[in-house]
Order: sequence, then structure tokens, then C-alpha cells
Amino acid sequence: MNRLSADIASNSPALRPLDDTVEYIRANSAQVVPLYIVGVAPMTVAIFMLLDTVSTGRYSALPEGCMLLTGATVWKWAWGSAVQARVQEALSGRPGAPLLGRLTYIITLKLVASMAMLWGSFLILPAIYGFFLSGMAAPILLDGGRFALEGGRSALEGARWATRWVGDSMSRALKIISAISMLFLVVYLGVTLLQLLVTHTIMPSFLGMDPTELSLTIWGWSWQMAILYMLFLIFDLYWMVASVLLYHDIQSRRAGVDLGQRLTSLGG
Repeated sequence: MNRLSADIASNSPALRPLDDTVEYIRANSAQVVPLYIVGVAPMTVAIFMLLDTVSTGRYSALPEGCMLLTGATVWKWAWGSAVQARVQEALSGRPGAPLLGRLTYIITLKLVASMAMLWGSFLILPAIYGFFLSGMAAPILLDGGRFALEGGRSALEGARWATRWVGDSMSRALKIISAISMLFLVVYLGVTLLQLLVTHTIMPSFLGMDPTELSLTIWGWSWQMAILYMLFLIFDLYWMVASVLLYHDIQSRRAGVDLGQRLTSLGG
């Protein structure tokens, strides 16, 4: 059997890394959340500036906002890699490869993956490859034992490894991306229902307030975009950690290492 598809035959649940991610974040939030907040702060500023620019019709300010968003995205990728490096070091129990020495390769891979998700969205399958490559770019290149930098070739080899894994494990990859998508949809619907409850039941019935103006604001596109972005931040952190656990789950199955036992020890 091809070693890249060895995890398909495993008895371990395909979605186990997603479940383990919740426990990891719950037990180690102090180690990852502050770094993530620093990483996404400039992007949050840029997003809300763009939303305000469009909603007020000041379209002449869009180029500056887009430039700010581009720089903030690179900043987020760099700090996101630091988050993943911290998670990877905790899982492996040993220092990983130096982040600064590989940051350029990681950002390049994430850029390629983002292009695959954008243009691949028209072709369906390539978008899936880009999704997993973006998430596992840092874990792959920070795993010094597997991908030692040699003239920059390791970044290409890491990309090939990720795409081969997705191709050979398409069933598992589809389960993972479907589970995350469905969870996002359920959470968004829950937030929407909560807004309906507040504006149509609690405010008029229990507080005696007229929610008409608030309803117009809540159901405006700018408010909905802001809600979607805030939910994106939650799921982005979730996938950022989950992709590291997924990478180590793949490796642990081949190496015979019990990832679950390692996570239990980290949780105390």
C-alpha cells in the first residue's frame, strides 16, 4: 500500500484531529490565543476600514484599504506560523526548525495555496488542495526531521507531499472540509437566530423597546459581513491548530506514535 494513503486504512476516526483541536485549545489557550490576536489585529482593522469605506461610498479610499489588507495578510501568516510552531513544538516534545529561517518559504507556500483556493474554486478540486496546503505549510516546513532546507527545494517537496496526501486521502480530506463547513454554517445560523430572538422577542416583549432601527442595522450587509468575519476568526484559529494536529496525526500513524496520549499529557 502507498505510504501516503496508509492513513485511509487506519481504524482511527477521520475527524479525530478536529475533536482533539477543541481539547488542545481549551487546555492551552494561553499559549496560542495571544499570538493569534497579535496576528489578526491589523487584518481586523483593515477589514473594518474597508467595510466602512464601502458602506459610506468613499470608493476612492479602496486602494489604500486593499494595500493595508495585503500587508496585514502577510503579517497574519507570519504570526499564524508562530502559533503553529508553538503547537508543533508542544506535540513533538522537541524544538522545531527555526521559524525565521523558513518564514519566507512558508509565506510563499501560503500564497500559492491561496491562489489555488481562489482560482480552484471554479474547478472544485484544486481549491481543496489549496485549503490543506495553506493549513499544513508551516507544520511541513517546520518539521526539520522530514523537510530539511536544501537550496529551497524543501518548500516544493513539502507542497508535493501535501498535494499527494490530499489526492491519496481524498475521502478523509472531504470529510474534514465538510465537517468544518457544516460547523461554520450551524454556528452562523445560531448567531442569526439569536439576533432574531433579541430583536423580535426580547426587546419588544420584555424590554418594551422599538427594535425597528436596530433591525435595519442588523440585517444590513455591512453588519452581516462583520459577523461573518468574526466567525471566520474563530474558525481560522481552529483550523490553524487543527492542521498541525492533522499533520502530526498523519505522521504518528506511520511512526506508531500515540498522538492521543501525547495530547493527554499536554492537558495535564
